[in-house]
Amino acid sequence: MSISTLRGEVGHLHAEIQGAWCQGCLRSDKRLLVHHIKALADGGDNSPSNLAVLCYSCHRLLHLFLRGIPNMGGERVAASIKRARHQAAV
Repeated sequence: MSISTLRGEVGHLHAEIQGAWCQGCLRSDKRLLVHHIKALADGGDNSPSNLAVLCYSCHRLLHLFLRGIPNMGGERVAASIKRARHQAAV
């Protein structure tokens, strides 16, 4: 997949999340981003089951946590995404 195709797909995803809320802090009044649960570089894709909607703050905390930098915020966001995925599967 080319970078321009990927940017187009992610741009479309950003348009679809307008009116959504952050899965980390549950706020809707922040700028929201799409987070890939399994990174594209690791074989992840843009399917809805591999995406989480996060605000900038929660997204940053989660990436710090995933890189091994302990922080309560990142741990909370990771648990919140896991809980939401579990509830969607039930």
